[in-house]
Amino acid sequence: MFVDVEGSLLAAPFAKKPVESSRKVIKKIMDKYPLVYLHFGDIGIKAVRGWLRQNRFPDSAVLPWKTGDVFGEMDKKGFRIKAVIGSQVVLDSAGAFKPAVFSFDGQSSSQILKKWQEIEKELK
Repeated sequence: MFVDVEGSLLAAPFAKKPVESSRKVIKKIMDKYPLVYLHFGDIGIKAVRGWLRQNRFPDSAVLPWKTGDVFGEMDKKGFRIKAVIGSQVVLDSAGAFKPAVFSFDGQSSSQILKKWQEIEKELK
C-alpha cells in the first residue's frame, strides 16, 4: 500500500493539518497491509517525516516518489503494489502494476473518494 502524503494526507498544499480521519484509517490499514508513505512535491523528505511524526501518524517508511520510479524499484524487490492513494500524477505512474487507485482530487482514472473511511471500506 502506497500513500502519497502531499496528495492525500495534507488538508491543503502546505497545510499543517491532516485530512480528517486520515490518521485513524491509516492505522487500521496498517493492521492488514504494509504501508509506505510517498514523498512527492516541494516539501523536503525530512519535513514530511517530521510532519507525520508531529501529527501522530503510524511509523513507516517514507520514500521519494521519483516520478514513479519507486514503483518499479519496489516491484523488482518483490513487493506487490496492492493500492495507491494520492494525486493523479502519482496514481498514473503506478498504472503498469495495476494497483487499486484512490484519489480525493476528482480526476478520472481513479476511484474518487470524499472521505478516508471510504478507502477503509474498499480495502476490506
